[in-house]
Amino acid sequence: MKNNKSYSFRSVRKYLLNHSYVQTYRQKDCDAYHNYKTNEHVLVPYQEGSYTEDEILQLFKISKGTELPCEIELCRFKLFIHQQSNT
Repeated sequence: MKNNKSYSFRSVRKYLLNHSYVQTYRQKDCDAYHNYKTNEHVLVPYQEGSYTEDEILQLFKISKGTELPCEIELCRFKLFIHQQSNT
């Protein structure tokens, strides 16, 4: 059974900023978050909405900006969200 929990775009942006990404520019309806270690970027919609876990996994999969494999990046994201909810 798959968990279909959703996460806001805001939490994704917060995660990226907390993990050495820098918001650099806006492309169409997305903000670009640049990772200087990989010299690539991740695009996240600037309007509010939410992603399911599958959509976040896909975001990390198509992005070259993540340092880790997409499945591990998703686990790190979920850990970040869990830590934020406990503070």
